[in-house]
This record gives sequence, C-alpha cells and structure tokens, in this order.
Amino acid sequence: MFQLPSESLIAACFLLVLIAPCQPCPTNRTLNNLCKCEDSFSGVILICDGAGKNFDPLQIFKILSDNKLQLGIIQQLSVQNTSLKILPGRLFDGLYVKKLDLSNNLLENVSSTAFDGLENVLQILILANNSLSDVPFEALSKNNLQSLIQLDLSGNKIRDLDSDDQEFTGLPRLTDLNLSNNKICKMKRDLFTNVKDTLLTLNLGNNCLDEVPASALRGFRQLLALHVHNNLIEELGPLQFMNMPTLNLINLAKNRIKSIHPRIEYLLPLIS
Repeated sequence: MFQLPSESLIAACFLLVLIAPCQPCPTNRTLNNLCKCEDSFSGVILICDGAGKNFDPLQIFKILSDNKLQLGIIQQLSVQNTSLKILPGRLFDGLYVKKLDLSNNLLENVSSTAFDGLENVLQILILANNSLSDVPFEALSKNNLQSLIQLDLSGNKIRDLDSDDQEFTGLPRLTDLNLSNNKICKMKRDLFTNVKDTLLTLNLGNNCLDEVPASALRGFRQLLALHVHNNLIEELGPLQFMNMPTLNLINLAKNRIKSIHPRIEYLLPLIS
C-alpha cells in the first residue's frame, strides 16, 4: 500500500489549513450597514457602533440569530453607543460568542436568562459604562458561565453590595473582576467566597469605600493584584490583608490614609 513520506504528509496538512475557509461574515445588508465584520480562522469579529445612527440595537441580535448557521463561532461581538436599556432573555440562544462587549450603552436591566446558550463558550463579558444599579447576579449565577474568565462592570451606578442575595456564584473560572467607577460603599463578607480560588485581579477603585473591606477580601488564594485606589480610606488596620499569600500589588493611590498599623508595615513594598 502506497504511503506518503512524513514530510509530504505534513506539507499536505499545512496546505489544508491554508486553504480552509474562514468563518463567513453574514451577508445581511442591514447588518453590514450597522456593523463592521472581519473574517478570521478563529471566528467572526463584529463591531457595531451606534454613534450617529438611529436604529433598534435588538435588531442586530435578531439578524445574528437568523444567520446563526452561517456564522459559526463569533470571536467578538461588540455593540456600543446605542439606546440599549434592557437585555432580554435568551437573546444569544444558538449563538457562539466568546467575547461580548456591550459597553457604552444605556443598560439598566439584564434578564436572568439573558445569557442562556452561552454557558460553555463566553469567556469575556464587558458591561462597562452603562446605567446598571446592581450587579446582574441572577443572570450570572443562573447561567453558570463555565468559561467566563473576565467580567467588567466598571463605570455603572452599582451601589452597596451587602444584601443576602448578592454573591458571585456560577463563575468557576473567573480570574479578572472589575467593579471600579461605581458607587460601592459597603460589601458583605460572603460576596467573593465562590471566586476566591480563581480570581487573580480585583478592581474596586473609584468607589466610596471608607475602609478596606477586609472581611470580604480575606482568604483570596490566588489574588495577585488588588486595586482600591480613589476611595475614602483613612487607615490601614492590622488584619486587613490577611490570608492573601500570592498578593504582589496593592493599589491604594489617592485615598485619605493617615495611619498604617505597624503589623502590616511588611506590606509597604506592595503598596502603590
């Protein structure tokens, strides 16, 4: 039986990769007028910017759903600068979106079933610079976003996170959480319990914390960087950074710190 030499086999495989078709951009004229689409071997990249345009942003999601068999993997879907206020349920059902950027809209409410269908594919979720008054805990936990590694909720109107039903759950791979530029003054002890084994970076900057939320922070096993800059913190107590063995950056810039307890002076090299 004739066999190709190994070198020829490798070359043939390489050629197949080169001529393999890219993921196709949808041919819908309306969508093409609203969005820029880029084909790539890893999936479609769709950038939809509503600045200066008058359209219903939900129309974009409907067109994508209608073309889901053609689309395949959506490496990035960005819908920004639109009048989007509500993220309804099952909006992405049947789509395979790895990075979802809905920043710079008017979002006030996220349905508990908004991310249905994205449980095993969504890796990056950006909801920055909207009008959310609370973290969409129900949508995050109900969908059990197994692949999510980055969550950005910065620049919203999120207030104190100290209620019994406020807790980050269903995010077993989360490594980067951004809650900066909100109106968070208090945090409950169990807020981060379920992400303390995975989180590497936590950003709480530009809020209204008047002390380091020690009870909520204590016990992070993998945390490398903690940002609590631009808050109202006046003193650093003796037990505020306990049980965080991997921490190598504490950003406390632009607070009102007047005193540092001697027992945490060993952390000074980590503080910026």
